[in-house]
Amino acid sequence: MKEKEQSSIEWLISQIKEDQLTKAKTPIEWSEIYEQAKELHKKEIMEAFNESRLTHPIIRFKHLKFEDYYTEKYGQ
Repeated sequence: MKEKEQSSIEWLISQIKEDQLTKAKTPIEWSEIYEQAKELHKKEIMEAFNESRLTHPIIRFKHLKFEDYYTEKYGQ
């Protein structure tokens, strides 16, 4: 059985809980943590996007590339 990966939300919550104990993170560090969480989340979405193409190859998809989908959906 494959070990469960930590989701981007779980990772972000762990960072918040850790800082509640230490109060060590600066606003700049939180900005970096926020960017890391966004990247982790984007990776999760990309994996789901790619998996959908493997499990449903016959369906005609609106977006052929992940970046097109992500830009339309999230504007980034």
